[in-house]
Formats: sequence, structure tokens, C-alpha cells
Amino acid sequence: MNPARSTPSEHQPRSPEQELFETQQRLKALLEALPVGVHFSQDATCQRISGNAATLAQFDATPEDNISVSAPDEGAAGRHTKYSRNGRLLSEFELPLQRAVAENRIIPPVELEIELPSGRRWIAEASGAPIHDTHGNVVGGVAVTLDVTERKRVEEALRRSERLEREQEEVARLNARMIEAQEKERSRIARELHDDICQRLGLLCIQLDRIANTVSVLPLENGPGGSGPECLGDIKKASKLGQEIARSVWALSHELHSHRFDHLGVVAAVGSFCREVSEQHGVEINFTNADVPGFLPSDASICLVRVVQEALRNATKHSGVKKFDVCLRGVDGAIVLQVSDEGVGFDSTVVGVKGGLGLVSLQERLHLVKGTLTIESNPSQGTLITARIPVATHPEP
Repeated sequence: MNPARSTPSEHQPRSPEQELFETQQRLKALLEALPVGVHFSQDATCQRISGNAATLAQFDATPEDNISVSAPDEGAAGRHTKYSRNGRLLSEFELPLQRAVAENRIIPPVELEIELPSGRRWIAEASGAPIHDTHGNVVGGVAVTLDVTERKRVEEALRRSERLEREQEEVARLNARMIEAQEKERSRIARELHDDICQRLGLLCIQLDRIANTVSVLPLENGPGGSGPECLGDIKKASKLGQEIARSVWALSHELHSHRFDHLGVVAAVGSFCREVSEQHGVEINFTNADVPGFLPSDASICLVRVVQEALRNATKHSGVKKFDVCLRGVDGAIVLQVSDEGVGFDSTVVGVKGGLGLVSLQERLHLVKGTLTIESNPSQGTLITARIPVATHPEP
């Protein structure tokens, strides 16, 4: 049986020497346990500086090393350590511990960049304070160094991230303004085409028809300059060509900006465009819609119409088929648009990397409304284009 450890009796007080020793041991244990560097100068010259375990780790030092930059020994590790602040190399008299001793005051934390003899760099937050004797005289100093390298790295990464986020937001704002200006210009050009050019072409066709009718009842004179059958045929051909041009201009005006879209909403606009493409290109387009909210933000609606236009334009040109499916539906707080065909398809991975201007423009539009665009296609397996836009289902008050 082990004997019980003896403890001093309350009636046997400890000697001053014992109390001093125990206090020193507690202080030593505290210093060794601290996760921050604490180092001391034993005199006011600061030529000999030693520290706790955290200090030794920070300075790649051993207990025998002198980490003072003004150590008498030229080979001391401290003599080859460099301190700088804001890119400027500091002298020994500018360091917190030395300043605290020289100025007899506490030096608040300052940020230092430290380069060790090994070449390792780290950033410290260092402060200093003088040590006094019983008469108040400065007999040394103490400094505390906190390694903030990782904290500074994280702060810099956050600053870069914030700068990047601000730049991206600015780019998004510029793109939004550019797209808004583009839509306004589309609308203006569409009005010019519809209200002016189309009307004038229509009047031209009417006048040509009137001329043809007039010529048809006049005595026919063959020969140069006469009003023979050739002249009448040319007038009718010109009238027919004018009507075809008028229809093409009308279709172009509606593709640029359909006024029905302004008044009837996205479902009517997409359906109308599908019918126009079907008539112009002689193809079959099966348009379906389900659960589309009655209200959609205008930017989301315009974006969906542009996706349909670009997708069908590419499909009619390159798919090699005459049948297409367009589906617009509301799903879980989002609007999903799908345009598909069973045509020749393509390598979507290549298009995804090298996408043309139309695809890049669509992706940018969708990005501005927090939407996504996916393209699924393989050679001889058709194509599926899906646009998804999260939207509120009611207008803001």
C-alpha cells in the first residue's frame, strides 16, 4: 500500500522561499502552455532574448538560441532575422520589445512581417512592455508575438473574393443595362419595320396591283416600250416579290419584338412565335404549357422568348428534321422551358466549350435572372435544350 502524499499542514506555513519557488513554477508552466510567443530580455540592452515554447516554434529556435537582432555573437540566429512593416525593413530600435525598454512604456500591438534565416516568412502581431525593478528602473522587457499569418491569408482571400464579387456584380449590372438597351432597340426597330417599312411595302404592292389592273385593260402593244404581256408579267412578279418581302419584314419585326408579348404574356408570345416559325419554314412545332404562373417578371419572360427563338433558329437550320417540341411549365417555384428534336444531334461537350455567340448570349441572359441553361445532345440522338429560371409567382407590392 502506497503511503499517502504528505501536504503541508495549515499549522505549518510555507516559507517565503517555498512560496517564491511555487510562484515561479506556476509562471513557468503558464508561459510554456501559452499558444502565443512570449520572449524576454534579461537586461536593458536587449542583447540576449529568450522565449517560451511557442516563441521557439515561431522563430525555428532552440532553447539555447539567442533570438535578439542585436546579439553580440554574429552567428546568433536573431542576427539574421529580418523584420519589416508595410514593405519597409525595420531597425532593431523599431521593434516592440526594444521600444518598450527604450521608451519605458507599453507598446500596443503592431503587425510585423518576419523573415527567418531559413527563408520562411510569417506575419506577427507583436506588442511589448518594460520590466522594472523595485525602484521603478527598467531592467528588461517582454514581448508577445501572435502568429497571424493564416488569419491574414484568410482576410486577403476574403478581400479578393469581395472584390471579385463586386466586379461580377458590376459586370452583371452593365450586362443587364446592355440587354435592356438591346431590348429597347429591338422594340424600336420592330416598330419601324412594322409601322413604316411594312406599311410602305404594302402600299407599293397595292400600287403595283393597280398598275397591273390598268395595264391589263389597255390596248396591248408589243415591241420596245410597249405595254405587252411581258410588261404586265413583270409588274405582277414585282407585286408578288413585294408581298413576300413585306411578309419577311413583318416576321422579322415580330421576331425582334412581338407586341403581343407586351399584352398577352410569355405563353402567348412563345405560342405565337412557334406558329410563325412553323408557317415560315414549313415545319411542325408541338407547343405545350402547364402550370405557368399568371405573373412573370418581364426580364424572365423576355429571356424565355429569346431562348425559344435561338433554339428553334438553330434547330430548323441544323437538325435535319421537320418536327420539334416546345414545352413551357411551372415546376417548384421555377419556370422550365424545353426545346427538343430527334434530329442529327451534335457533340454537346464541344459546343459547351466553344459555344457560339447565340449560346453565349443566352447563357448571359439566364445568368442575369439566376437561371441555368443545359444542352443534351449526341450525334444521331437528337437535342434537348433546357432553360430553368427561378421566379416569384406573384408581383411584388
